Amino acid sequence: MRVLWPLIALGLAGCVTAAENTFADDGKERPAAKPQGRLEGRVYEFRDPETPLRGAKITVADKQTVSDADGAFVIDALRDGEAELAITLPGHRAVKERITLPCPEVLRIGLHSTGTITVELPTSADYKARLALRRNGVDEAAFNGELLDGTYQVALELEHVGECRWRRTAEAEVDLVDGEQRKLDLRFEPPMTLSGEVKDGKKKPVAGAKVIASRVFEHNSLLKILQDPTTGFLEESRCVTDAFGRFTLEGLESGKYHVLAFHPDHPPISLDAEAGEQSMKFSLVVPPPEKTP
Repeated sequence: MRVLWPLIALGLAGCVTAAENTFADDGKERPAAKPQGRLEGRVYEFRDPETPLRGAKITVADKQTVSDADGAFVIDALRDGEAELAITLPGHRAVKERITLPCPEVLRIGLHSTGTITVELPTSADYKARLALRRNGVDEAAFNGELLDGTYQVALELEHVGECRWRRTAEAEVDLVDGEQRKLDLRFEPPMTLSGEVKDGKKKPVAGAKVIASRVFEHNSLLKILQDPTTGFLEESRCVTDAFGRFTLEGLESGKYHVLAFHPDHPPISLDAEAGEQSMKFSLVVPPPEKTP
């Protein structure tokens, strides 16, 4: 028995030493986790970099913050790699761009102040309105009314879609400065009319003939227009003759027009006419159809 005790004691000592080594390994200081990305920046007025913009909303990935009184912002806990930065502020054009994190520099971002141009459109179901807005030859529709300073060309096309169809266009040029809010009152000239009759070669009225007034098509292209409705021309007004062959082209501006009348049973015919302060009346005499032998 005396021989066994030293061996047992030696074994226990080995266990203790092994346990001490195990705890020592667990207690070793491990390297700290790599800190996540941080983004700092400053938002300012584009035309005046010394003017900070407060309250701009900054979004990166799924994190948001707002700029303070100095235009500064900080977003922490961002993952490294590419991310989309979005900055919005009422009265300024929004910014969206791709950035790479970590970003070692303080971002400086200028926002353009914006204005608006509004046009009152008709609400009647008998009208269709299309508004075109261009700046330096570029369509501005994609910016949802967030307009930079500059000179704009505004065109309003108004189309009456009732029984008598006509189309009018009003244009204006407007300058925006310092994010102005401009409301345009686009006025059309007083509408003119052209009235007349369509008769055949025997002076009998032609009912159901289509009559079109346009400033664009030419006489030598009439057949082409009839054969291909997609031919490029703009009809200002159109209507159909009544049972007595009478028609009235409405909604015209003053000026010269080509007037075209055609009917499935008669060859087309046209003439030049001028819409003035009063309605004009004239007759389009359509030759009778040729008799087949």
